[in-house]
Amino acid sequence: MIDGPRPIRSEEIPQMEKLVNACFVPNAGRMFARWPHIFNAEDPGRNSLVIAMDGKVVSHTACIPQILKAGRNKIPIIGVSSVATFPEYRGHGLMGKLLDASNEKIRSSGAVLTYLWGDRIRYGRYGWESSGQEWFFTVTPKSLPPVEGKNAASIKRFEGAREDVGRIAAVYDKHPYGMVRSPADHERILNREGWDTWLTTDKQGHTAYMTLALGQTNPKEARVWEFDGVPDSLLLDLLRHVFKFYSLEKLEIPSPFHHPANGLFFSISSAYIVQAKFMFGILNLSALLKAFLPEISRKSEGFKGKITLNMRDVGQKATLLFKGSKVVLEDKPSAGGISLSMRETTRLLFGPGSPSNHFNLGKHKEILDQLFPLDFHVWLNNAV
Repeated sequence: MIDGPRPIRSEEIPQMEKLVNACFVPNAGRMFARWPHIFNAEDPGRNSLVIAMDGKVVSHTACIPQILKAGRNKIPIIGVSSVATFPEYRGHGLMGKLLDASNEKIRSSGAVLTYLWGDRIRYGRYGWESSGQEWFFTVTPKSLPPVEGKNAASIKRFEGAREDVGRIAAVYDKHPYGMVRSPADHERILNREGWDTWLTTDKQGHTAYMTLALGQTNPKEARVWEFDGVPDSLLLDLLRHVFKFYSLEKLEIPSPFHHPANGLFFSISSAYIVQAKFMFGILNLSALLKAFLPEISRKSEGFKGKITLNMRDVGQKATLLFKGSKVVLEDKPSAGGISLSMRETTRLLFGPGSPSNHFNLGKHKEILDQLFPLDFHVWLNNAV
């Protein structure tokens, strides 16, 4: 008999931990320690939905509320995480039941966006689409320029000191993109098990930091999960240091599309691509566009008229009215707008690349290519 989907009961937490540890093998049986922003130590099951069979938890998902920064705007977003079913219970539609229940919970949460990572075809059936854009740089010992003289600043490994949490948090919080973090979030994420963070501060008081994870199958390869700081020379010092410390053969650096350090990464990378790392779903089209109105207004200067975006499969419409340097949202639709599915609208707004790379936009090509994609970023270190 299937019991659920439903919230987890406190006495079932050990069963949930056993399930996620068994299904996410690369985390070496340490999911709670490695993902503390999902499984909060005080209440690790507070965001979880489960299905129980035969007297035990056999299927699980979690809906994690977060706040996405987009310039000065704050956007409520839900990350769907840790979708897991014991192998012997697969093939009975449990994942589908949990995702349907998760979507119902998400839609009633007031969130504007939802995201996850995983198979595009599998999760596309439930409304998510691969979108967003980031640079993905590959750096090797040969592409990294040689050291000229001594480093201008000392470099140290983060070991959990509150002072260092504060220094890193001060750098992170200045960046206009990413997730909003409380002081407790910073401490929790920086102290997560399985990731290393390095930081450096120069004589002028500038701080830079970098969080990375070594490859599971090849420890000579690593991926950066978060970085920031100025000037570029500090980031370059950190890169040289981690290559030497871990004897790396390759380092992968996902980077926000408009990050000021991208010039440095272009100059030292052996290869680069643009990728859509996560899958997103739009929950409230009007609220989403309202949150991004400052960026849309900045990009639309000189345009006049209006355009309606219609997410036809979910019955949501929003009209952008252009008034010189100002854009307002209207409820009244305009004639001849753009009608797309929710997944297509996600790619229109977030990319990757210009909307006309994906769709035949007719007379709207010029304005839509100028407005979109919208600029935001989810650091791997924040992802759930």
